[in-house]
Order: sequence, then C-alpha cells, then structure tokens
Amino acid sequence: MARSTEKLSSTITKSRIGRLVAPLALALGVVTPSAAHAWIYSSGAACTPKNSTEAAKLEYDHVLGMGNKSTSSSATLYCPFTHDDDNVAAYGEVWVTDQNPSSNVSCSIRGRNRYGTVVYYSGSKSTAGSSSAADSLLFTGLPVSEYRMAFTAMCSLPPSYNGAVSRITNFGMDFQD
Repeated sequence: MARSTEKLSSTITKSRIGRLVAPLALALGVVTPSAAHAWIYSSGAACTPKNSTEAAKLEYDHVLGMGNKSTSSSATLYCPFTHDDDNVAAYGEVWVTDQNPSSNVSCSIRGRNRYGTVVYYSGSKSTAGSSSAADSLLFTGLPVSEYRMAFTAMCSLPPSYNGAVSRITNFGMDFQD
C-alpha cells in the first residue's frame, strides 16, 4: 500500500513541475513566445462540405478525417481555423492524403473580417503526385492582427482512385515571432 501511495505522490509532483517548466522557460528567455505556443490543430473531420451536393460525396471518419469517396468528381470542403492570438502573423497548415495519381489536392486560405468581407487570400497550394502518407500544405504569414480575421481553408479533394480516398486529416495554426 505504501508503494502505490509513493507512486501517486511522485506522479502528482511531476505533473505540478511539468506545468511550471514552460512558463519558467519563457520568463527566463530560454524559449521565445512562439516556441511556447503549441500548434492549435483540428481534425479533418471538423471540415464541412461546400453544399449538399458536395456532402453526398464525402466520407466522414473521426480518426482519418474527411475524404472524397466519389469516383467521378472532386469535392470542396471548408475547414475553419481556431487561433488564440491576434498580435502576430501566423502559420496555417493543412495535412492531406492525396490518393489520386491524376489529380492533386489543392487548398487556399481566406480571411474574413468581422463584417464578413474577404480581406485576405493566400493563393492556392497543391500536392504533387499521390501518396498514402499525409502531406503538409503550409501557408506562412497569415496576417492575424491586421484585420482580426477568421481564417478558413477551402480545399478541393480529387475523386477516389481504385478505392483509395483522398482526405484532409488535420489542419491548424501556429504563430511567428
């Protein structure tokens, strides 16, 4: 009985120490504020279809994310980013698997101000070829503070190929110094 009490006490102490390490490192200048930030990720399952026609093409998987099961046409999804800092520019990242050797996954990011007007457009980024491994589409310099924007990735997933489904697995943001 004493042994399990010691182990529990040790675990609680480690947990308390762990919560102090990041703020202490930041205060001492060992890490920068952006290094203290963690990426804020969401599952691709949080993306939504562009409309009901697109919804019929999609395969929802809470682990693998949202995929296009259509064998004949691309599907368009919207993925809303979550961020908690409006004082710096940000990185946006969309992780995708492109299973179609003839067509690429492509994404762009739009930023809307509080009035709903699109005031930022990233331009489009695409995968190059197909792979069952997830690939990152990285967007740098998103101007979070300039307009206090809400960012959304708009992605086009190619049709499935020989039963293999292209999908959005994750998406998220981090912040630059």
